Amino acid sequence: VTITSTVENPEIVFPVPGNYSVKLTVTQGSTSESINDEAAMAIANDYGHGVPFVDDFTESDQWVTNNNEESSTTNVWKHSTSVGNGDNTSYQLSNIGAQRNSMDDLVYASIDFRPLDKISITFDVAYARISGESDDKLALLVSVDCGKEWRTVWSKTGASLAGATSFSTTPFVPASSDWESFSASNLPAQWFSGNTIIKFQSTAGGGNHMY
Repeated sequence: VTITSTVENPEIVFPVPGNYSVKLTVTQGSTSESINDEAAMAIANDYGHGVPFVDDFTESDQWVTNNNEESSTTNVWKHSTSVGNGDNTSYQLSNIGAQRNSMDDLVYASIDFRPLDKISITFDVAYARISGESDDKLALLVSVDCGKEWRTVWSKTGASLAGATSFSTTPFVPASSDWESFSASNLPAQWFSGNTIIKFQSTAGGGNHMY
């Protein structure tokens, strides 16, 4: 689906759910310049994916990544087909050398939590610190208003995120023992809806790669 507009502040209605790219073209006289933002928006159905929801990251087009307009395109979430927990798929954040406090998002739109009275979200993470000063953060947030406001339902930082994984000064590739299982449990149903967006947000703190 391609939708175009020449209005200064267009309001766009997307007829089909999916991930959409955005292209902005500025023209002056005979000169035109364009900027492309791939998979800039995720348009969901009226109601999200039903529960229980399980994703092993086999498909790469279900999640949208956002580096929050940072100039670097290296230290971002990317789909991996070579590393996983019990398989070979995951999302990897190439974190070495990332600017401290820079944030990168991994977003899924959306899930229908309406049948549930209490919600629990469980996921596996592998992360290594480079030194005791590494304090990278990973947070899980949810939104019920298309991303206008976000509620943090879980977060871990530094040692509590790395768990028993040893320091690593070389690019970290996790062994099976490096994966930690985390859970945001017994969350109240009023925090969720039939069209809830979930987001993993990393904040760089001088550590190694994260999965």
